[in-house]
Amino acid sequence: MANPDNGSIIEIAGINFKYICHEKFDLSESIIGTPPYDPLIKVENTLEENKYIVTVGSYIPYSLDVVTMPSSSLEIIENYIYIKYNGNTNVNTLIPTTNPNGKVICRDFNIVYESKPDSTKFCFYLITFEYTFVFQNALQVEAVIIRDENLDPETSRGTVSTPSNPSV
Repeated sequence: MANPDNGSIIEIAGINFKYICHEKFDLSESIIGTPPYDPLIKVENTLEENKYIVTVGSYIPYSLDVVTMPSSSLEIIENYIYIKYNGNTNVNTLIPTTNPNGKVICRDFNIVYESKPDSTKFCFYLITFEYTFVFQNALQVEAVIIRDENLDPETSRGTVSTPSNPSV
């Protein structure tokens, strides 16, 4: 499985995305069946204005089928795993918000892959990417949501998170 170029930047909907790295932990002997957790996410503010580092931890099936790159996506492992940007979404969550409708405004991402049929063994992936706003007046959101999107799903899983400075 090929890896994307570390320096490439892709613009999606007024935001520049850059792949940083990923690491795969083989858990095929210890996780069998349904993975125990939703994806985990950490969003870090950087010293640069409007630039954020996102690290995602997710249980992904050990055996994957080839996937055509979805639109609005950042390649993580060529032909197999992508981060898809869906824009902004209003989400019901326990994170406090000042939004009048009570929903948290989130940047919305999916980890896209397709498991082979009857795949029951999982690996844990740590995926890191950064994003920066192309326009200084980009909509400021309160959190980031990330979901697994198995194109041949049994279920979809997701997590909402916010950094200490919530203008992500």
